[in-house]
Amino acid sequence: LGSLVDKSLVMSVDADGGEPFFRMLETVREYAHERLVANGELEAVRRRHAEYYVALTEEAEPELRRADQATWLARLDRERDNCRVALDWCIEQGEADWGPRLGGALWGYWRLRGEAGEGRARLERLLALDGAREPSAARAKVLIGAGVFARQRSDFADATALLEAAVVDARRVGNHRLAAEALTWLVLVACNQSDYARA
Repeated sequence: LGSLVDKSLVMSVDADGGEPFFRMLETVREYAHERLVANGELEAVRRRHAEYYVALTEEAEPELRRADQATWLARLDRERDNCRVALDWCIEQGEADWGPRLGGALWGYWRLRGEAGEGRARLERLLALDGAREPSAARAKVLIGAGVFARQRSDFADATALLEAAVVDARRVGNHRLAAEALTWLVLVACNQSDYARA
């Protein structure tokens, strides 16, 4: 990377007290894309790219609820476009393992950044994937996120259905923490409707 920066092929952007962030010049990015296509390597690189962002967002997810939240929000802000590209690739490929893992890890970030519309649309696309219908912890997270975003839009019927499905999935895979999280959001949906007995 140092050599590429010295040759002005890559730009180094200082991150506030964190690791440096590198950006590729648009013309270089386009040329690199052409070469990957010509060499038949594009899909392998896109797969590795998605794998990296699944790992990054899963590392960030619990940190968004801790004292170092601001640092992780800033890091995800810088990586927002890369996360979108990785998630789009997962959806295009019907990647029913990595896609829900990525979306399930990102919904808290979207919520904190006030991006309920984008979050809900992307999560619903993940839920529509053929292979993403089997119960899993990742699917339960996606259902919770979609339910929270539906609640934010006052779509209480959808919110209830999504969160109830999350409870079922979480219980089926034995994840009591996710079941409790989904139930907590269901309480809030019931309160939003003044259904305190149900809450």
